[in-house]
Amino acid sequence: MNIEQKRVKIPFEYTLAQMPENCNSNLDMHISNQDFVIKDGGDINCNIDMQILGNYSENRSLDLIDEVEKNESTSDQDYSVVVYIVKKGDTLWNIAKRFRTTVDFIARTNGIEDEDKIVVGQKLYIPRYSRIGV
Repeated sequence: MNIEQKRVKIPFEYTLAQMPENCNSNLDMHISNQDFVIKDGGDINCNIDMQILGNYSENRSLDLIDEVEKNESTSDQDYSVVVYIVKKGDTLWNIAKRFRTTVDFIARTNGIEDEDKIVVGQKLYIPRYSRIGV
């Protein structure tokens, strides 16, 4: 019996979605199973199982603080600002009491005209100072 051997390349196409320029991708393809069956008339039925594993990453730039300068204070007062986000049930009076300030001071600092109208999620800036050593 004479067996004829022939080596051919089987055309194969695949398409990946267009990736943005700031993205990286890595694909790894493996053939996990091959099955070739010769049919009557010499046609070959080819079944190939492939596994495609992919990794996708996106490059992003982050603004980071490289260096912080610390200045010595010659004053006997230390200033800071608290950013408070209004929660359900808050009133300016409760917030002022919590931060040991006044409703009027918080309202003036944040441009609030009606002291009874604050909304959940609103950011309030509360300047504070304390005497050093007290």
